[in-house]
Amino acid sequence: MAGNKPIYAVAVAVFAGLSLIGLASFLAQQNPMIVDQTGQEAFAQTIGIRQNIITVTGSAFKNVEPDEVVVSFGLETQALTADQATSMNAQTMNKVVEAVKAVGIPEKEMSTSRFNVFPNYDSSGRIIIGYTASNVITVKTTMLSKVSQIIDTSVGAGANRVENVFFSLSDKMQRELRDQLIGDAIKDAQMRAEKALEPLSKKIIGVKSVSLSDFGIPGPIPVFERAVFKGAAEAPTPIFKSEQQVSMSATVIFLID
Repeated sequence: MAGNKPIYAVAVAVFAGLSLIGLASFLAQQNPMIVDQTGQEAFAQTIGIRQNIITVTGSAFKNVEPDEVVVSFGLETQALTADQATSMNAQTMNKVVEAVKAVGIPEKEMSTSRFNVFPNYDSSGRIIIGYTASNVITVKTTMLSKVSQIIDTSVGAGANRVENVFFSLSDKMQRELRDQLIGDAIKDAQMRAEKALEPLSKKIIGVKSVSLSDFGIPGPIPVFERAVFKGAAEAPTPIFKSEQQVSMSATVIFLID
């Protein structure tokens, strides 16, 4: 009997292996996608459950009044030497900055956006006849009512350029709108999915995934660009703001029965 034990054990193992192969073969006939070439390996893997899904993209839009304005103004000065041009520019721009601060714009809302000095050439393009210093200051503020004052005051104090003026949304408002529109976009996706499933007598039973797009805000739209002033305006410069449309979209994969 002792000599027969190995043979008996082998027989049992072969029988068990054949049983597993047979069961895997049966499952393959029911769903060929759950087994691979050997049958045994697929049987050892976890068998996935096929899910019924619908993928829908929802959108949300909102027109909002901008709460921030950006004004860029500056000065160009010319002189025989670079030092002279720079010195003249600095003296006048200091007066301009102080004048703008006097209308209620804090210094923290002002920054130098560009400063450069470059040579001027004669008609031949080879001989330097002088230098130009250019300095541009940018004001970014939520005090929209002061736009005209900023422009007229800077020009009156000596600025001879207004590079651009445009309205935008502050970072705080962008965050608030984004959070609001995310929910609206997902609700829109759910409504669209329900409308599509209604004639099919299907219902949403869960959510598999949600994918959000980038928050859409319009690019800056200049009110005017590179305007050159030779003196202070006799009347306040009229500046009008307009609504801006922001958007958000969400792609949702819903589980359905």
